Amino acid sequence: MRFAFFLSVSVVAVLLFLMFGRVSPRSADPPQPPPPITSTASGTPRNIIVLDRSTDLGGASKLLAAGVRELVGPADFEGRVDLIEVRDTAIGYELIADLTVTRVPPAPSPVLLAECPHEEGAFSQPSVAKKRLACEDENFGRQQSFSKQISDYQAKAAEAKLQRDDLVQRIDSFASVKRSTEDHTEIRRALTEILRSRCDGEPCVLYIFSDLLDTDVKNVVLETASTNEEVAGLGKRDASEGFRLDGLLSDFKVVAWGIGRSDVGVDIQLLPREREKLVEYWKAFFATWGAKKTYLGFEFPSSHPG
Repeated sequence: MRFAFFLSVSVVAVLLFLMFGRVSPRSADPPQPPPPITSTASGTPRNIIVLDRSTDLGGASKLLAAGVRELVGPADFEGRVDLIEVRDTAIGYELIADLTVTRVPPAPSPVLLAECPHEEGAFSQPSVAKKRLACEDENFGRQQSFSKQISDYQAKAAEAKLQRDDLVQRIDSFASVKRSTEDHTEIRRALTEILRSRCDGEPCVLYIFSDLLDTDVKNVVLETASTNEEVAGLGKRDASEGFRLDGLLSDFKVVAWGIGRSDVGVDIQLLPREREKLVEYWKAFFATWGAKKTYLGFEFPSSHPG
């Protein structure tokens, strides 16, 4: 019976661990970039989720939702989360949520109870009885401590889940709202200004859901450039000459998904060669900015730069 308490709370801890699963209307004038906000706690990354609404989502809304769930699913995902909407005008973006997500704590390790001495025969020896009582008191203290660890774990795990659920629900609501689109978009300029204002001197990860078909990029990269080397050269040139960051940006990481969709019509895909050139351009562009790690793809990666 001495292990009954231990077994019951241990089962609760394990079950909880296993069960934890992984807008604003457009104004008449282009929205102004939000001002820089205060730095996050030391060592905690700022996660910037950029949602591009300059092109109709169509069936890509499912791609968006799946990527976000993949992003927040890991227990170690944490930090400030800036949720930003990019629209169809020059530097047209708006902060639609500023959240904090904490990591899911590990379940407490099982408590180990000591094997207490016991008396044998009709008479008990005082020394043995004293040791037994001291041992039982120590075991009781361990059980009480473990019970508190379980309670703390439950509270922190529940809070982490609520934070993740809130983020997913906000993005689901965002995706359900219809946005008007125009022929000319400047995603490149918007991304530059977002990084300039939010990644100065602190760890950043930029998550972008977009086709990355900036109008100028599309006109030059997809229609003019021929070789991958030429495309990469254009990316470096545009990053270093067009929208310089003036050395303010620390190393950052980029994860972009939804790439390969055409802006000609909803749910139309780019040709493989067009997609390849687009990826080469943005890889060179982000690398010139100072990106430490980069992923560019259609689906959100199961293992993303961290």
